Amino acid sequence: MKIRAIELIRAGWGAVLVAAPAEVLDHIHGVRVDRKALVVTRILGARHLAQALLSGVNPGP
Repeated sequence: MKIRAIELIRAGWGAVLVAAPAEVLDHIHGVRVDRKALVVTRILGARHLAQALLSGVNPGP
């Protein structure tokens, strides 16, 4: 099975967004952290994880 480096990076970033959304929003982006922002960040992190898994299974050219 061939795994591209970009998919590993995408999966790592998604895991960080799911696990520590407040730290990402506060330290990296410098935005106000509220409940809605945390939920949206976790959803986007889960999307990154799903995309990395699905596009990493059988990557095309």
